[in-house]
Amino acid sequence: MKEVKRRSLSFLLILLLLLPLCLLTGCGEKKVEEEEVLAAARELIAAAEPLNEVYFGAGMPIGENAGYGKDAPYYHVPDEYLASVGFSTVEELKEKTRAVYTAEFCAVLFPRIFESADAQENIPYNTPYGLSGIDFCPEAWENAGNDLLNGARDEFLTDTLRVNETGRKNAVVTLSVRVTSRSGSTETQELRLPMVLTDDGWRLDMQTAVAFSGDE
Repeated sequence: MKEVKRRSLSFLLILLLLLPLCLLTGCGEKKVEEEEVLAAARELIAAAEPLNEVYFGAGMPIGENAGYGKDAPYYHVPDEYLASVGFSTVEELKEKTRAVYTAEFCAVLFPRIFESADAQENIPYNTPYGLSGIDFCPEAWENAGNDLLNGARDEFLTDTLRVNETGRKNAVVTLSVRVTSRSGSTETQELRLPMVLTDDGWRLDMQTAVAFSGDE
């Protein structure tokens, strides 16, 4: 009887010693498969490319004056451009953005772009994108300092894509990005992208746009 108790106590002691290790290493948690993460990352990076200029570059090209704007005029975005990027209204642009980025990232991104409007007249002011279809105010865009890219062009070298970390519902991938500056200078940077598995699938938790960091 004493031998049985001794063995039981020894087994319990081993369990107590292993418990902190399990908590630290995620013992019992099924991590996501790397191939699943890589496939999702490739799709999301490609889907983010047309959004980079919209949110982090020079904005959208402009056509004729839209005829409104309190602080500065808004201009209609040409239909040809909208057809090429696959959205024609602000809500469609938001939906495409939500299909790429996490809700938390969108909650930071959207207010500075869309959500300041005159409640009485429903006329946007000091916001880059208007409410009538998609209209664009270059002056508001410039004043907000939204042009992170400053004319740079990014080429995402997806053959360098690697999974750095995985968890049960998250991952971190890295890849090389060739950045060409406005003047034509080039450099290669490493981009580290956190990803989150949501109820609607994988989403990126930061932008893919990379600015040129060297001297012009």
